[in-house]
Amino acid sequence: MSSLTSTLSKATEMLWKVAEIGFVANLVIILVYILLGETSGNFVISVVANTILLVDALTYQGVVTIVLAAFLYRYFTQKL
Repeated sequence: MSSLTSTLSKATEMLWKVAEIGFVANLVIILVYILLGETSGNFVISVVANTILLVDALTYQGVVTIVLAAFLYRYFTQKL
């Protein structure tokens, strides 16, 4: 059982790292777009367009749910 818990813990940690890297990469691409504008290239423009579509698709309830889930996750992980 300890082996399974250890493996799941390592997998979860790796997935969090991948998510963090993806989030930071997205922020860097948005920063490049802010600095260079329309001349930043097709890839950067498509990433920014997809990010804008994702943000537009989120409703007020969706944003509240995400914030609440993040708060509860942080609260319970600090308690344990």
